[in-house]
Amino acid sequence: CTAGSSCFPNADELASFNSSVGEQLFKSSPYGSVCYEGSFEAAACSNLVANKGIAGFRETLPLAMMFVNNEFDSEGNGCLIPDTVPSEPLTEACALGGLPSYYVNATTPEDISSSVKFAAKYNLRLRVKNTGHDYTGRSTDHGAFTIRTSNFRGLELIDDFIPNGCPKSVHRTSVLAGGAGVVARDIYNVSAGLGIITTGGYSSSVGVNGGFVQGGGAAGPWQPLFGMGADNVLQYDVVLTDGTITVANDCVNSDLFWAMRGGGGVFAIATKVYLEAHAAFQAVNVVA
Repeated sequence: CTAGSSCFPNADELASFNSSVGEQLFKSSPYGSVCYEGSFEAAACSNLVANKGIAGFRETLPLAMMFVNNEFDSEGNGCLIPDTVPSEPLTEACALGGLPSYYVNATTPEDISSSVKFAAKYNLRLRVKNTGHDYTGRSTDHGAFTIRTSNFRGLELIDDFIPNGCPKSVHRTSVLAGGAGVVARDIYNVSAGLGIITTGGYSSSVGVNGGFVQGGGAAGPWQPLFGMGADNVLQYDVVLTDGTITVANDCVNSDLFWAMRGGGGVFAIATKVYLEAHAAFQAVNVVA
């Protein structure tokens, strides 16, 4: 069910849900509309044109994908961002295209749980988005109801970590626990200060604790030494498809844990990921 269909929640139902997630439900509009007639804002358009190719800037835009072809629907509808600042508002069509109709700016696992239950109740086209760094555009879709996880950004080093529900006799190790919104540059910067190394991608904008490890995490600088990104996950804090908030590891929800380490699909929504922390090298020799 998508926006505009008879099955879609009415205004009162949307308002009630919005209240349950701390007023964090937003109706989407094309972020490029600031350059177009009807919504023109010269300063905002200039800023967008100047920064549209910068990954760190695109991460701050709730709807933007890293690869703009994913922002257009199958019929080519979307909102093209100009290469130069127009002196007058553009008059061509500017539509959402392949972008969602509504999104939830989730800040807690409870927000995600409520969103999942709401989407299930009305059979909404549900998507989950962190940075939008996905070649195939799986974190967006025309008419979708999207949950944003980019606010889950904290990182914490935990020594002698034992996964929830596992016996005390289990092998203990240090982990870097981080929210689902953490990107590679966050992990590398924090790890350097802590004297550790953990998995990540080559690109600084890759959401390591989102689609990267769930897709396997094959591409990154330390994979030849420490294995794929998925090999370094010891636990997920998750929200299940029925809205249950729980964990997945070798001892609890072990089948789900197996699927989320390389299965590639959204078997559950990760809110926090526990990555094995390795001791930093004494020296690094780089040959360019």
